Amino acid sequence: MGKIKSVITRYMKIGVAIAISLVLATPAHADPTPTFNPSDPDSLFAYALNQSGLLFNFPLEKLQGQRACHDYAAGDTSVQVIHNLMDKGSYSFDVANGIFSAAMAAYCLNVPYH
Repeated sequence: MGKIKSVITRYMKIGVAIAISLVLATPAHADPTPTFNPSDPDSLFAYALNQSGLLFNFPLEKLQGQRACHDYAAGDTSVQVIHNLMDKGSYSFDVANGIFSAAMAAYCLNVPYH
């Protein structure tokens, strides 16, 4: 009888551990899918990133996108801006290019292409 009780206790502990790990692994809240508002640059930027599957951390990506726009306006080429994003953000070329493209559409509207 003691052996059965210890086996049941062991399985109950395992069950509780699994339940706790599932609760802790679930995010507290999921960010809603951004909606497209063409008059709001932040909305446009988030929407473009989300559509490309690149929306990971909006505040950080927003800062990096605005910095990329600033660097491009200051005379850096698009390749230089993308490589800066790769270096500073540890992004692949495709992700850095996506962030830069979204930033150009949202934040760099008055910057001439060069």
